[in-house]
Amino acid sequence: MSGVMQGMKVQLASILKLRLKKYLYECSVNFSDVQKINLRKKVI
Repeated sequence: MSGVMQGMKVQLASILKLRLKKYLYECSVNFSDVQKINLRKKVI
């Protein structure tokens, strides 16, 4: 039983890591988009 629980914990941890990476990536992309928009505003 403890082996199953350990496996589930590992699986859950890897899923959370993937989600966190995706979230951080999307945040950085959105942040760079915002910076580009701000730069355009300055140019205009």
